[in-house]
Amino acid sequence: MITAIMVMALAMLAAAKGTPIGRAMHRWLVEAPARWASRVTRGHVLLALLMVAMVGGVAWFLKGEGVQLMGMMAPEVAGWLSMIEVSSLLDAALVAAMAATAVRWSAMASMVKARLMRRGVGRARRTRAVRRERKPSNDDSDGRLALAA
Repeated sequence: MITAIMVMALAMLAAAKGTPIGRAMHRWLVEAPARWASRVTRGHVLLALLMVAMVGGVAWFLKGEGVQLMGMMAPEVAGWLSMIEVSSLLDAALVAAMAATAVRWSAMASMVKARLMRRGVGRARRTRAVRRERKPSNDDSDGRLALAA
């Protein structure tokens, strides 16, 4: 029944593409779910996978009674998750881990950059002093050695 309704809604959406009703249907059937899906974070997905694994494990261990137990516990778990918002705690833990990693990467990048810049462009050759001819301290001679006769 629901599948037939969805198929009819998609057919109407395709048939009324440019009309005001088609735009309204597009807004409600395409854009609104896309906005909702864009707000799903890694924490939400991780929490859902964790819950599915927990339910599967209990159902496997307790066989038929596990399914009944999970059915009775589902409203309590839903209230607990909406009240505490566990996914925000997981998001906070992931953000802390990413921030620590980013700090380490930026420190390492700046260190490598400093070493590379120091080797190539930062060094200049020393200029050598030009030897000048010294004048003698004796004003009488012109600086040549006197030869004895």
